[in-house]
Amino acid sequence: MNCLTVLALALCLVAVHCVPQKVDLFNKGSRIVGGVPATQEQGTHQCSLHAEGWFGKSHICGCSLYGKNFAITAAHCTDGSQAAKLEVRYNGLTLKSLAVTNQVKEIRQHESYDTPTDSIDNDITVLVLTTDIVEVTGQVSKVTLADTVPAVGADAHLTGWGNTKSGSGSSTPTVLQYQKLQIVSNEECEKIYNQLPQD
Repeated sequence: MNCLTVLALALCLVAVHCVPQKVDLFNKGSRIVGGVPATQEQGTHQCSLHAEGWFGKSHICGCSLYGKNFAITAAHCTDGSQAAKLEVRYNGLTLKSLAVTNQVKEIRQHESYDTPTDSIDNDITVLVLTTDIVEVTGQVSKVTLADTVPAVGADAHLTGWGNTKSGSGSSTPTVLQYQKLQIVSNEECEKIYNQLPQD
């Protein structure tokens, strides 16, 4: 999987018109951290994958609404899961108050995904939802997949509920976060990510 595909997936999973905070690309764990609170219009495609656990269902990963009744997420979020124990929530900015809940009907995890020990190749899953996604202007929309390679330097908009800081003082927000980055070439992407510490 090339870096452009990884970035496209990141845009779907974590997918302002303001100045963003510094992005820490070199922290242990290889994650993009930081961001500012998102507006509803910046997160219309964003959904939250919830899984059933000991204390009920809770957020485990971000996802993006797509097509008639699909959500796109990372395979490491669904590996070993059963569809009956997963649901997708959307239409809102705060994890605890997302307005729509849609049960997962089927998990279509990439057939070549392997638990990532050295890479994140094929780390993608398409979730089939039990009911169709209803779009609401300014609140709920679906992502469209790019049919051309984005230009180097073009803006890349990310949203998600991931950590806002790296390291031991990290915190996970309950309000959706937004971050703006720029597209880099595959060569630059590989150069950056090959410098990251390996777990």
